[in-house]
Amino acid sequence: MGKLVVLNLDGNFRETGLRVTLELANEGYPPFSDKRGFLPPNPELAKKLQEHSLEKYRQIGSPARIKAKKVKYVGSVNESIQECLASAQQLKTKLNQWLATPEFNEINNHLRTELSPQEVIRFLIRTDDTNIIKLPWEEWQFLADYTKTEVSFATPEFSKLQPNNNQKKQAKVRILAILGHSENIDVVADRQLLENLPESESLFLVQPQRQVINDALWDQPWDIIFFAGHSITENDEGKIYLNEEEESLTIDEVWYALRTAVNNGLKLAIFNSCDGLGLAKRLDDLNIPQMIVMRELVPDQVAQQFLKYFLKAFSGGKSLNLAAREAREKLQGLESKFPCASWLPVIFQNLGEVAPTWEDLKGVPQVKTKLRVSWRQGLQTVLLTSLVVTSLVIGLRSLGWLEASELRAYDNLTTLKPVEERDSRILVVKITEKDIEIQEASQRGSSLPDSTLEKLLDILEPLEPKVIGLDIFRDFPVGSQYQKLSYRLTNNDHIIATCLVGDEEQETDIAAPPEIVSQRVGFSDLTLDLDGKLRRHMLGMASGNSKCQSDKSLSLQIALRYLREENMNLKLTEEDNIKLGSVIFKNLIGNFGGYHQLDGFGYQVMLNYRSGQEPFEQISLHNILNKSFDPKLVNNRAILIGTVASSFNNDVITPYSSSKGLQGNLPGVIIQAHLVSQILSTVLDKRPLIWTWAKWLEVCWIGTWSLIGGILAWQLHWRTIWLGFAVIVTLSLLYAACFVSFTQLAGWLPLIPSSLNLLVTGVIVSCLLVSSKKLNI
Repeated sequence: MGKLVVLNLDGNFRETGLRVTLELANEGYPPFSDKRGFLPPNPELAKKLQEHSLEKYRQIGSPARIKAKKVKYVGSVNESIQECLASAQQLKTKLNQWLATPEFNEINNHLRTELSPQEVIRFLIRTDDTNIIKLPWEEWQFLADYTKTEVSFATPEFSKLQPNNNQKKQAKVRILAILGHSENIDVVADRQLLENLPESESLFLVQPQRQVINDALWDQPWDIIFFAGHSITENDEGKIYLNEEEESLTIDEVWYALRTAVNNGLKLAIFNSCDGLGLAKRLDDLNIPQMIVMRELVPDQVAQQFLKYFLKAFSGGKSLNLAAREAREKLQGLESKFPCASWLPVIFQNLGEVAPTWEDLKGVPQVKTKLRVSWRQGLQTVLLTSLVVTSLVIGLRSLGWLEASELRAYDNLTTLKPVEERDSRILVVKITEKDIEIQEASQRGSSLPDSTLEKLLDILEPLEPKVIGLDIFRDFPVGSQYQKLSYRLTNNDHIIATCLVGDEEQETDIAAPPEIVSQRVGFSDLTLDLDGKLRRHMLGMASGNSKCQSDKSLSLQIALRYLREENMNLKLTEEDNIKLGSVIFKNLIGNFGGYHQLDGFGYQVMLNYRSGQEPFEQISLHNILNKSFDPKLVNNRAILIGTVASSFNNDVITPYSSSKGLQGNLPGVIIQAHLVSQILSTVLDKRPLIWTWAKWLEVCWIGTWSLIGGILAWQLHWRTIWLGFAVIVTLSLLYAACFVSFTQLAGWLPLIPSSLNLLVTGVIVSCLLVSSKKLNI
């Protein structure tokens, strides 16, 4: 719901002037702003109003819904119409000049400062001066500029109605339609309009006796009372004519019946008849929530068209005030024949009641009217809450409390990466359980005994692989009977062996093969996270006093050997990062992505696994030894030889381990293949490494989603289902953004902190706004 503007006018604008009090509020709640001003006396405007009404408008003589008095007029109709139009323009000009006086200017400026033309505004003028109500306020420039505003009137005193606890049993609008004396006018058209209204039922009393109306008001509850026929105001008292016997009825004569109707839920009274200000003034004493009457004599055609336009807009879902404005403005099309037609309809409202919608009259609760807040209050709540929540979430993240959940989200995104082509540069020779079982019993303690390794190299080396990586531990010398193998290990510089730095104190370190020089040795140590998963790639580290004297990883040594023909040398940048070719492998330090205080040991990057069920060509050892393979799979490739036998317990937990299918836990040699592939693909194919934003950008990103959550809660906290739907859609968009960034660009964006920020901010903003309304803040 929108804003409520109440303009209190106290005094006499002809003689003493008007004391002005302006109050601004959210519809249904106490004022949040007020302003005082003054409108000076304007006898010239009062004189012009009387002259226009009596001497110009009423002298046109159009057939009107008035009885008992015949309007006399002289001259031609066209001449009278032109004089009336000119008089109306003069009255409009004088009114705007009066409302532009310096004494009233602060009120005008305050309205335009506090209100937006896009807001729905109910503008209520409180006065007991009938002449003020007769002024064409709809022609005020402010109301013309604010197109979602309609002026209505109320008396200075009002009483808020007690809620009606008698719930309606059927969702229909109940209308009591009184079709009174209709000599020379057509009320049948009014009846047809009412009969065609959606989801409504009407009781028509056609030229009834007074007692029939009285009984109908007492016997049944009504949402709307409608009257069409002749009426008149004499001495400020309204009177309607009921039938051909010219039986009339004043409000006092059905006072008790109307009071009962109000107590039973009457919300709206429409008098589509002439000169209705007297009726409205008396009906207001009954606290009828809403009334629509005609200021002046109303031509029959104008009355019919207004009813048609109003009912169509109102039953179509527009608020009562905006439906009345739309209908009133559409009457301008008739003003060449019926001048000032758009000035005739006027709304009277009870200040203590919210204008109903058609849905409200049906008995269907309208959630749109609940718990709206001012633009300023809502924005302030969102900004402050977002700032506090974002600071809290960033603080929790910096303390590492979100690391576990962020790494799980990272794993989820990893498993969703699209399948990549096999890396054709790598071949894995896997030593299976079967390969070990066929060895002689005396040799089964090793994954690859000397005799088997010699046979394997005899087959592979003639096929000219670029590099052969031995992912098997051989901290013992080659047997004396295998001199050929010993020579190969010593002299063939394309053979790379491994060792394990391990933990020197716990003596878990393993030395490299004695025959191979340290320049052709790489450590196979892996950097596991606290949950035991491998997400990082160690490229280099200091070996200390370990038996494994290598500062480069096995994967890096194999990649360097493979790239030797590309003339790509390894360098260290000024920032102490590894540079290979034109690619810089930025070292992971401190808080990277979802990590909290990384150990910073050695040179590390994130491991961007190559996705797919089998990202590398694999051949079992016995197939190689039996020469049951395609020799082309060896030529110019990086060959990795290692065990996949479960009995060696060298499987590694990966992000894929928690997902069904794909790769799951991987043997060490397959892990080494991923590591080598990452280096080669990054350098040769420009395949991106996993990256994150600078910390200030991550904070901005996380804070943005907090603002979005707060804005959603601000705008939709009074519509729980829609808010829930909007949050789900927004979270889906956030996930989609992180998914696309990770799977297509290798960018690791903060998903968990952003989601948490959005949800917590939304919940807190909703609670604050609801609480503020309950406390009438």
